Amino acid sequence: MIRYTDRYGQAQTTVAAFLNIDGMLTSEGVAAFPDANIDPKAGGARDPDAQVAFEGLYLPTAPDQPPYTRSVFPAERSPAVMLWAYRGNLGLDAGIPGSVYRLDQRQVDNGRLKRVGEATLLRVGEKMTLDDGSTVEFLGTRQYATLSIRYDPGEMIALGGAVAGLLGLLLSLTGRRRRVFFRITTGRSSLVEAGGLPRTDYSGFGEEFKQTVEAVERVGKTAPAPDGGERVSEEGSVKR
Repeated sequence: MIRYTDRYGQAQTTVAAFLNIDGMLTSEGVAAFPDANIDPKAGGARDPDAQVAFEGLYLPTAPDQPPYTRSVFPAERSPAVMLWAYRGNLGLDAGIPGSVYRLDQRQVDNGRLKRVGEATLLRVGEKMTLDDGSTVEFLGTRQYATLSIRYDPGEMIALGGAVAGLLGLLLSLTGRRRRVFFRITTGRSSLVEAGGLPRTDYSGFGEEFKQTVEAVERVGKTAPAPDGGERVSEEGSVKR
């Protein structure tokens, strides 16, 4: 929380969200005061060139000696914030989307937003005075939680597909796979050789194989001869 008192004595307090950038919860953010330095004699109109903002680097546990570039511990044992003051046009009235954690760098580059003074480290309760007599004070921090809500209508479809694929895999593992081969030597009498191979242990494969061979034999006996003549009925040999 940062309180800014402008050159006309008007105080404003903002609770700015800071984004942590390392494991020690060193965080960066911006405290903007677009309604600062409004001259009461001017009818309360906002002066776009007198707006104020502060870039900040928050340290939950600031070191005792500089450089104050990162926190030395993630808990708030000695909280402090390093502030860089800017004055000018913040570019908030342009209608261009921007980050709440950073100043509009385009305003800085074109000179419409200028840095004021040097960076100053403020601990809780300390103040900094700017060149126009205005002051900024670090009041402390306020804990907050970030919640993320997401709705994905395709999740159930993906889940159903994954479950169906898993069930198919399980069924393929429990299925009784077997192969049956036939080799036929044609001539005046045909020789049919049959063989079978169960891919898994299956006690009933022998009976299934026998029934399959018998069915093939019945079809072979009733089928017409290839040359259109009479078929000579002979018993073929079947090998397993």
